[in-house]
Amino acid sequence: MVLNTGLVSLVISLAEGRPLRDVWSSCYEWTFPYFLLGAAVAGLASAASHGTNLGVTLLVVPAVYFVYAYYRMHIVRAVLDNVSSASQENEGAFAGAPQGR
Repeated sequence: MVLNTGLVSLVISLAEGRPLRDVWSSCYEWTFPYFLLGAAVAGLASAASHGTNLGVTLLVVPAVYFVYAYYRMHIVRAVLDNVSSASQENEGAFAGAPQGR
């Protein structure tokens, strides 16, 4: 995952002329905990599927939900931030426009 996101960030960095670290942190750094937790949940699910261990199975279900909830919360926050910044840009553009009466 680090290699994949690193290479994509490198291409974006070269194309946009931005520092590599800035591109990686703004695009991919926030997904790293999601992938780590997802890997742990996949391991638990694999362990649960090899037997009838109800305890492991009961650990997998809440973990899957928390991964989903975290990712959804972060995506909603990112969308709201983008909408807010676009709204502020539009307000600034309208404030500078001449008023015709």
